[in-house]
Amino acid sequence: RYAFSRLVVAQLIPQTILSIVLASSLFIFYPRDWQLDYSLIIFLGILTLLESIKKSLKVCMYLLFANYKVAPTEVILILLYTAAVWSLYLVYGTLSLKIIFIPMVVTTSLSVLFYANHLLALYISLDTKATPSLSLRRIGVIRASNYATQLTHLIFSGNILIPLFALRFGLTVAGSLKFIDNIAYSLGTIMRKVLGTTGQALFAHTKEMGNTMQTELFASITNQAYQMLYVLLIFFIINGTKVNHATIMNIGISAALLYGLLIITENIFYVYEQFFITHDKAYYSAFFNSGSFLLTYLLLYAADISLNILLILLVIIRMTILVLLELVTRFYWGAKSNIRVQSVYGISALVVSLLFFFIWK
Repeated sequence: RYAFSRLVVAQLIPQTILSIVLASSLFIFYPRDWQLDYSLIIFLGILTLLESIKKSLKVCMYLLFANYKVAPTEVILILLYTAAVWSLYLVYGTLSLKIIFIPMVVTTSLSVLFYANHLLALYISLDTKATPSLSLRRIGVIRASNYATQLTHLIFSGNILIPLFALRFGLTVAGSLKFIDNIAYSLGTIMRKVLGTTGQALFAHTKEMGNTMQTELFASITNQAYQMLYVLLIFFIINGTKVNHATIMNIGISAALLYGLLIITENIFYVYEQFFITHDKAYYSAFFNSGSFLLTYLLLYAADISLNILLILLVIIRMTILVLLELVTRFYWGAKSNIRVQSVYGISALVVSLLFFFIWK
C-alpha cells in the first residue's frame, strides 16, 4: 500500500492540481465577447479534469493486464454516450454544445468511478506491512526523462511538422499533407492501441526477469509492429496509383507515400521509447529525437530543395535514428528487433491489396 500510494496517488495529485488550474483558466480568461454560456465553460473545465484522471487510471488498468475490463467499459460508455446525445436530439429537435458535452461529462464520470473502484479494491488487497524503499529523487529524474521523451516524440507529429511545411511550401502543400496526416494518424492509432500501453505493461512485468525473456519479448513486439507497417506498405504500393483524389495529387503520390511513411513509422519508435522508459533509459530516445528534429528544422529553413527530396532526407534521418536506438538496445540488453516478414501477414496483405486493385475502378 505504501508503494501504491507513493507512486500512483502521488501521480494523481499534481496532475489533478494542474488540471484544475487549466480548467479554471478557461473560466478566468474566457473572452467576454464570445457568445458562450458560462455554464458550458464550467462543464468543459470539469471534462478536462475528468479526462486527465481517467487517462492515468486507464494506464494503471493496462499495467494490471485489465484490458478485458477496459475494452468493454469503453465500448459500453461510447454506446451510452451516442444513445444519450441522439435521444436528447429527438426530444429537443436540435443539437447544441450542451447536448454534446454534458453527456460526455456523465459518461467520463462513470468511467472514472469504475476504474477508481477497481484500483481501490486492489489497494485494499495489498500488503500493509511491506514498506519498500522509494527514492523520490530517482522517481523525479525518471518522470522528467519520460516527460522529455513524450515531448520530443510529439515533435514528429503532424501538429508540429505541418505548420513548418506550411511556412516552407505554402498552405496548399500543407493542406495536402494534413489530409495524409489524418489517414496516417488513424492507422497509427490502431497500432498504438494494439501495441502501445499493452506492450509497455508487458515490458514492466518482465523488467526483473531474465535477459532472455526481455529480449524475446522485445523481438516479438517489434515484429508485430513491423507486420502492421508491412501490410500498409504493400497495400499503398499496389493501390497508390488508383488514388486520384485532388488533395493528394497536389503533392503527388510519391510525396504522399513518403510523408505517410514518416508518420506511420513513429509507431515503431514508440516501441523503443516504451522499452527505454521501462528500463529508466528514456533520455536516449529524448536525445536522439531532439537531434533529428534539429536536423529537420535546419533542412526546412536552410536547404533550398524540393518537397520530395526533403521528405526523402527526413525519412533517412528517422531511419538513422531508428538504427541508433537499435544499437542502444543491443548494447545494454542484447535485445534485437525482429523485422522478418511473417508469411501469413505478407500473403494476406498481398491478396487483399490485389483484390482492391482489380475491384477499385
